[in-house]
Amino acid sequence: MRTTILLFIISAIIVYGGLLLPQTLLIEEKIEIKSSSSHISEYLYDLPKWEKWLNWQEWRENSDTKHTYSQFPQGVGAFMKFRENTTEKAELYIQSISNTDTSNADFQKLKYIANFKTHQTHLEGEFELKSMLENNDNSILNFTLEIDLGENPFVRYLAYLYYKPKIERETNASLERLKKLCETPVLCKK
Repeated sequence: MRTTILLFIISAIIVYGGLLLPQTLLIEEKIEIKSSSSHISEYLYDLPKWEKWLNWQEWRENSDTKHTYSQFPQGVGAFMKFRENTTEKAELYIQSISNTDTSNADFQKLKYIANFKTHQTHLEGEFELKSMLENNDNSILNFTLEIDLGENPFVRYLAYLYYKPKIERETNASLERLKKLCETPVLCKK
């Protein structure tokens, strides 16, 4: 009887603790790139170029992965889909591109939405790109990612304990690849 009550109390604490975790997982990263914001935006606005710098390890390891693009894979409304054999695994859409600071032409935001069918996960991300005032050849790229975790407390534990560090590593690797592409003159040509 005591064991049953103790197990019930421990289970209730675990479930309640999971419910106290935020429902949205937030990842934020910042990187300085020695390149103009207009040059960097070429890699952000053109989805086929994401393959050159995006480091989603899950799809890189599988040689059967195919990328399908919309008729116009650049700018607002562009989308790409990841397929493995005949099964669609994920889709990514450019939702909006905006210049919210009209006094600075080198300040842009790109928002995107991604849906991962295999994990039934919806996420929204944003790249905020701005040239540094003292030197237009240097830019700051801020990356924000929000993942809706839903109501399940165990999913929240899994997200914060396992997925968050993994996503942060993959994000940093992707941003470093983007930086290398944009800072290497030979690789920056179209």
